[in-house]
Amino acid sequence: SHKPELREMFTNLLGASMNSEVVDEHPAFVEIIKQLSSDECKMLKYLYEDNIMPMMKMRIKLGEGKGEIDATPYFSDICYTTGCHYPQKFPEYLDNLRRLGLVEVYYDRFLTNDEYYVKLKEHVAFVKVIADEKTTVIEKKSKYELSELGKKFCSVCLE
Repeated sequence: SHKPELREMFTNLLGASMNSEVVDEHPAFVEIIKQLSSDECKMLKYLYEDNIMPMMKMRIKLGEGKGEIDATPYFSDICYTTGCHYPQKFPEYLDNLRRLGLVEVYYDRFLTNDEYYVKLKEHVAFVKVIADEKTTVIEKKSKYELSELGKKFCSVCLE
């Protein structure tokens, strides 16, 4: 691979497969690495160090009995924190990491420390939605973290 983040993962996986004391490698890890972008590798490294991450979106309440719509996609600052080349692709990256089984996404759970979400709302890239007398804005808090497979993958491919 021409990307240093991916090359490092392949090298670490090869080293782990040659070490008879390492039992955590899995044959699927090679295929998983092939399906990662360098930005997703940066996200995984960060998640391996700080596993639980907040994310949020803004929803607009349409009116009594009419439901809600999403005003923004889910937002997390991880791509900005890790220096990703395309931080605006966070929703796509998260979907891919979840598809590969490396990340668990909890849309119905959130962190109890509200400071995480205040920090997200203050981020320069977070889309602000202004409420008025006709529009009610609802903050939808959630979180994501490494799955058990993701933890094993990172322990083998990142160390």
